[in-house]
Amino acid sequence: PALVMQAIASFVGGTIGVVLICGFAPLLANFASSFGPSEYFLIIMLGLLLLTTMMGDNRLNGIISALFGFAIAMVGVDSVSGAQRYTFGSPELIGGIYFVPVAIGLFGIGELLYCIYTGQHKRENQRLQFSFRSKDFWPTAKDYISSRFTFIRGSIIGFVAGVLPGSGATIGSILAYSVEKKVAKDPESFGKGEIRGLVAPETANNAASAGAMVPLISLGIPGSGATAVLLGALMMWGLQPGPMLIDSNPDLVWGLVASMYMGNMLLVALSILAIPLFVKFLDIPYRLVVPVIVILCVIGAYALNNSIIETSMLLIMGIVGFGMKLYGYSPAATVLALVLGGMAESTFLQSLIISQGSLAIFVERPISLVLTLVMLTTIGLSVALRLVKKMRTHKVAQSN
Repeated sequence: PALVMQAIASFVGGTIGVVLICGFAPLLANFASSFGPSEYFLIIMLGLLLLTTMMGDNRLNGIISALFGFAIAMVGVDSVSGAQRYTFGSPELIGGIYFVPVAIGLFGIGELLYCIYTGQHKRENQRLQFSFRSKDFWPTAKDYISSRFTFIRGSIIGFVAGVLPGSGATIGSILAYSVEKKVAKDPESFGKGEIRGLVAPETANNAASAGAMVPLISLGIPGSGATAVLLGALMMWGLQPGPMLIDSNPDLVWGLVASMYMGNMLLVALSILAIPLFVKFLDIPYRLVVPVIVILCVIGAYALNNSIIETSMLLIMGIVGFGMKLYGYSPAATVLALVLGGMAESTFLQSLIISQGSLAIFVERPISLVLTLVMLTTIGLSVALRLVKKMRTHKVAQSN
């Protein structure tokens, strides 16, 4: 029943998220039409700041990961002066480093290397049996009734987390689970098979994926790693997401939203029907899965430009991704910074050109001032919470 409820919760969260997109995306696009370069730069910085501050004790690693992504984004030709940067005389690097081999390397090859390093490839295969006719396969009416408000809370929390650039599905799922546990009359049951503990993060997870589309469509700023990849794909086809996209290409925008709802319908159907099939994948030896994944990753990187440079970058980033995973760095922050790096640089330089080199442009307009204050408040709260945590730890150590 947990797998079935997981599929249903994902469907509900995704559906509510799509409905909220239809309401919020046009409003935000109209509001964003008054944004200037300074506002866009501050929103990008705020998203990356939120991502790094959500990493708990690994905030420094998150900042370093984002800076690494910015460094990769700087490779190529300067958008203002036209000078070559970090190309080392290689003509292949003049056009910059594409995000596709970087993303596949960090998330694909890097994850495989980490699994092999930690010995996950040696785990014993699990053999589970399922039957659609079994009563134990389906959730009970009591499960649905007890989770009716959990569906709504999780969807709203996840959607809001998705709209904030840098937060994403992971943060939304954690927040939804935490809130559900706090409002529950029996919080001690969470973590012991409580169905609401499954529904909350699953609805938030899919709602956050939908919410991440709002800043992409309205502002041209991805709200997650997945939408960062989508942004790159749209730009490769000559489309620039932003406030004018809804007016200039409404068929594309609303077709994309409609496809998300259709995907949700297919998700719940295929997820439930294919549960027995998915379980059988656990019987496939890991030594057979790894080569197939590696081959697909290499083909995907090579097919980008039919160039060995992208393949080499894939392998290099795979090793880097393994190191980042091993030492607690954030590949998601690197990919987001890589995709947003060019936009951040151009908007920052445009702001300075408009203000004739004065940084006051980032606090002169009301929206810029609010965004700057939000960033400073976020940094201040992060530092304060860390100091409070250290003080509490010190007091506990002294009492012992």
